Amino acid sequence: MRGSPSLNPAAIRRYLEALRAKQLVSAATELTYREPLADFLRTAAEEVGFGAVTINAELSMPLAGRPDFQVANAIGATTPLESLNS
Repeated sequence: MRGSPSLNPAAIRRYLEALRAKQLVSAATELTYREPLADFLRTAAEEVGFGAVTINAELSMPLAGRPDFQVANAIGATTPLESLNS
């Protein structure tokens, strides 16, 4: 879409490189990959114009259960996220 904010390919590259580095960790689990994902979500939110977001892990949310992440922006809007392999 013309004029829409876009994500810099370098952010995606950094995320994929971080994932590659985590693959070298013996006995890696889902938790091993959370930090790179949280960093990527923060970067992506800034780059596409959503501003700074806070990433909270493993919250108990009445309507969403226990999502892996909650992404919250400055005005308090939140989104629960589950990782693909949970």
